Amino acid sequence: MSLLLEAVGFLLGTVGWALLAVTLFNTYLQASRALMITALVLGLFGILCAMVGMKCTRVAEDSPNAKAKMAAIGGCMFVLAGLCGMVTISWYAFNITRDFFNPLFAGTKYEIGPALYLGWSASLLAIIGGGFLFSSCRVHSSPEKSYPYKGTKSAMSAPNLTPARPRVDSNASSVGKYGKNAYV
Repeated sequence: MSLLLEAVGFLLGTVGWALLAVTLFNTYLQASRALMITALVLGLFGILCAMVGMKCTRVAEDSPNAKAKMAAIGGCMFVLAGLCGMVTISWYAFNITRDFFNPLFAGTKYEIGPALYLGWSASLLAIIGGGFLFSSCRVHSSPEKSYPYKGTKSAMSAPNLTPARPRVDSNASSVGKYGKNAYV
């Protein structure tokens, strides 16, 4: 590479073909980049859909069914974003360990670092959070389709024939009507 850095920050020169060949021949790196960008875009749309679908927002507050559907769509997008991130990180970790333990590999051998562990945990949290959001959003049934329960008449639902107790604010005395042990 023959690059010259000017004082104002411009690079003059040409980038060698070796740098370009590294990225062209490692197609899994390009696929990993595409999957990670897909995960980021799905996560962004998941956040927007979940914000619209939250009960505390005023967007479409007249139709709770639409809000529940938007929250469920946001949960699905979170799950998909977590899966895209998990696939990307696991695929990259597989290639790192394969190259590390390959005795014939002549390139730079990388190790699994904290960024991969952070990515795995973030993807897992996105999957779990999206699953919770998806499962917690129920579509409210309309009143036309609901069937109210009307209990059956039985001997247990016969009118109560016990004498009524006097109200607290009435002037009737309860000393003569109840015994000393009738406090229940």
